[in-house]
Amino acid sequence: MADDVLYASVNFSQKNRQPRKQEEQDTEATRDQRDEVIYAEVKAANSQETQKEETEAGTCQPIKSEVESDPYSSLKWKRAKNDIPAKEGASEHPSNLKMKACLLKFLLFLCGSLLASIVLLAIYNLTPFKDKGAVNEMKQNYSINEQHLMQLRRQYDILNREHSNLSEYQKTLQMNLTSLQSLYSNLSAYLTKLLSNYSTLNQENAEFSAVIEKLNKRCPISNSLSQSRICYVCPQNWMLFNSKCYSFSSNKLTWTGGVEGCRQHEAHLVIIESEEEQTFLLNELSKQSPKKTYWIGLNDIANEGQFVWVDNKRLDRSKSFWGVNWDGTMEPDNWRNQENCVKIQKTATASGWYDAYCLETNNVICERAAEGITL
Repeated sequence: MADDVLYASVNFSQKNRQPRKQEEQDTEATRDQRDEVIYAEVKAANSQETQKEETEAGTCQPIKSEVESDPYSSLKWKRAKNDIPAKEGASEHPSNLKMKACLLKFLLFLCGSLLASIVLLAIYNLTPFKDKGAVNEMKQNYSINEQHLMQLRRQYDILNREHSNLSEYQKTLQMNLTSLQSLYSNLSAYLTKLLSNYSTLNQENAEFSAVIEKLNKRCPISNSLSQSRICYVCPQNWMLFNSKCYSFSSNKLTWTGGVEGCRQHEAHLVIIESEEEQTFLLNELSKQSPKKTYWIGLNDIANEGQFVWVDNKRLDRSKSFWGVNWDGTMEPDNWRNQENCVKIQKTATASGWYDAYCLETNNVICERAAEGITL
């Protein structure tokens, strides 16, 4: 079959030539049209030798795309040597029209064959019995997906029930929240009221503490078991401190005059026995005029440098509170060997005890025991 050659040749020639005279009368265009000779050759070859012969015979080469698509069929056209294209405006020869009609029918046949092939392929590919393995796989996939769907539906039902339960729980929590907010509002108002009461009580407590402090000073507890108190009472215009009464005179006296003046009030010049008492006296002096100085019951009249109180008790050096002079020297300095009596003062530059001339005049601090009343 490879050497078989099918060859078809169709020749279109000019017939029924008109007489010469009439031909001369024809227009040039008509004459050119009549002189045309159309030659068509359709060849179907199954071997390379046939193609080689056609090439040697001078036939036109087939279109590349057509050869590549169907190597077993080719459509070639040859024009006669005296074939001249028709001029513009000239009518096409009937043989050309016939040839084109044949070609059109041939093309329609090819298109119909191609369409039929496509339909057959589609039917073949769409047949349910083409690939039973793929169909079975699809069925298995469908069954698996259906099981997954059922599981998802069950999970959806469970989640839906849980959602309903959570919705109910949310409603309960919302109600509890509303109740708690109302309770919080009430507690806030109550807290504000308590804070107001606390502020009032705190103020009252401060006032009560001040009264208790005064009470403890005047009426300290004498017995912790029985909580009994002894209330100390001072004469009018005297100050109470630690069961003692103090009087700060406004008139100035010598040291000896001060001793006599205090004795008239059943008292004596002050005897300072503790740092606490010294601080109390300095605080009271700071409230007076800063230039005032006061005689205290201390002197070294009998023996220079040996200071004694008016009750004849010697000074305890650990409980002495001597001041400092303006030049930085410490008291007592016994200036000019004439300073044998002691005074106390509180100024910007001097604070404490200073020995002084006994005949100079200063204010006086008298001290006496307070009267005690047991409660």
